[in-house]
Amino acid sequence: MKMEVRVTFRMFCRAAASLAVTAGVPLLAFAGEETFEGLKLTVDDGGRITSISARNPETYLKIEAEYAFSVSPAGTPTGGTVSFKDKVRRPMKPAEVTLLFTQCGCPTAVWDYYFQHGKTVSYPPENDKLPPGAYGKVSRLICVDGAQFIGLLAQWANKPDGFSLTIDGASGGPIVFFNGKVKEIQQMK
Repeated sequence: MKMEVRVTFRMFCRAAASLAVTAGVPLLAFAGEETFEGLKLTVDDGGRITSISARNPETYLKIEAEYAFSVSPAGTPTGGTVSFKDKVRRPMKPAEVTLLFTQCGCPTAVWDYYFQHGKTVSYPPENDKLPPGAYGKVSRLICVDGAQFIGLLAQWANKPDGFSLTIDGASGGPIVFFNGKVKEIQQMK
């Protein structure tokens, strides 16, 4: 009977120690690959995305096997390669990187991933004044109608209830927004 109690107590100690270790795991980030929103993400030890791959992308010619993008800490593409089904690979031109990164849904995936992993901070513009440090950073604006825009946030000098967003690859200058049209502004921590 005593031996049975000791074994049970040892099992309890091991289970408690295992539980204590497991409880701390979500606070740590591990480097590796995972599939998120249909894309393959490579993440570093700090939980930041370093690259994204889109396999079998929807294309007109259907000859591309994969798009692979390098990603900056701000979640923007820094380069990319196209792999074709005949095993030929080539680097993307800068305009291709921006276009294909967006077409594959990578900007939204980056921001959704960081949001789910607690790596973003949110500001509701109708309730709060944005802190001065929020301007000049890459931000995701989520409009009341659900539309999302990602770009560099700037404050208007003459309109306290408005701001603009400069989007990579967009023509015509910054896009203007007013607080009543924006539900949330997100920035990376």
